[in-house]
Order: sequence, then structure tokens, then C-alpha cells
Amino acid sequence: FDKIMIFISHGETAEGSHATDINTSLTGKGIGSALHISREIATYCNRNTGLVPDLYVTAPMRCANESALLAFPQYSPNSIHNRPWICHDKCSDVDLIASDPKCIDQLEADFPGIDYSILKNDRSSSSDFL
Repeated sequence: FDKIMIFISHGETAEGSHATDINTSLTGKGIGSALHISREIATYCNRNTGLVPDLYVTAPMRCANESALLAFPQYSPNSIHNRPWICHDKCSDVDLIASDPKCIDQLEADFPGIDYSILKNDRSSSSDFL
């Protein structure tokens, strides 16, 4: 295989399947779903199969970051595997960044090791037009 992409959606939140608040966390059921996905992923993505992700991309939402980190714990930022993690607003169908620009800084503080520079660059370039 040249490249393989794995897409997962965030787990259940208090708002249901479509979180509209950047700070919405997973419910207990959402955490359980992410852990179930983690076990499935571990079956297929490991050194034995040779299918180890090179890059992790997550949406700028707390529930998305929680889901991704729970689904790929062995490859979490700053782990021994040292794989890059980035946050990109195109992974979400809700424009959360425009509604609260400070949210990027909060996510970055809460989830160190995930690169938010794309969002920060987008935010600064869009303010040039204002």
C-alpha cells in the first residue's frame, strides 16, 4: 500500500452526534466507542501488518481530539512513535473557529502535541481582510 486513510467520527457528546460547541466533551458512551475503535485499529495498524499511520488529522473540537487520542493511544503526540498530529478546520462541517477565535489557544493548551498552526495561520490571514 502506498497510503491508507482511516476516518473516524467523534464519539457521542451531550449534544448528540453533531457537536456545535468547540468545548463539548465525550460522554461515557462516547469514550467507550472511542476505546472500541482503538481495539479495532490495533488489530490492523501495527508493526506486524506494517500499517502504521504517518499523520493524524483532527477537527478543532474537544470531542474530536478526545476521540482521536483515545482511538490511537499508542501513537499519541510526543509518544515513542513520534508521528505528527495536526488540527485542521476542514475536518468539521461547523465553522467553530470563526465563532470563537480564542478556542484555538484553549485547545492547544488542553491537547499539547497537536499542531494548531494551520488554524492560527488561517485566523491571522483572515484578520488581514478585516
